[in-house]
Amino acid sequence: MNIMNEIVFRKAVADDYNDVWAAIAYAKYTMKINGRHQWTEEYPSPDIIHNDIITGNAYVLTVDGIVAAYGVIVLNGEPEYKNLYDGMWLSEGDYFVVHRMAVSQDFRGRGIAKHFMSSVEDLCRKHNVKSIKVDTNYDNVEMLRMLQELGYKHCGRIEYKVSGTRMAYEKLV
Repeated sequence: MNIMNEIVFRKAVADDYNDVWAAIAYAKYTMKINGRHQWTEEYPSPDIIHNDIITGNAYVLTVDGIVAAYGVIVLNGEPEYKNLYDGMWLSEGDYFVVHRMAVSQDFRGRGIAKHFMSSVEDLCRKHNVKSIKVDTNYDNVEMLRMLQELGYKHCGRIEYKVSGTRMAYEKLV
């Protein structure tokens, strides 16, 4: 990216679906070929992504009008976070959770995911929310590295009934 790019963080709309699904499908593909286990053929599904957009929980980061990244951001939106194992959260107040984040194939390696997460921090400030919580698989090395670089603290683990153990992180904003 150069300084001339227009970068916009906004709620996703129905017209974004094809670009969003392309980013999700590419992320699923790269996880599979790299032997990672966070996402599967069934998850996330097209229905889940449609629902994310319809409910208003889906966000995109666009560069010059092109969808570069996608994620779901929900206020206090993960019931399993009440059951944290082998650690404790940094805070107990309101938080935004980030789920299903993916970067478009054309924008990988350009700092887009970090920019997306920085935009989530701005959203926190706008809504006076003091925390961002995220969980990811133990083998999602890119996400784990990014969370560490952005100052997220490892807080323990989450046990999802269907998808298994996830590493839990939090950052105070």
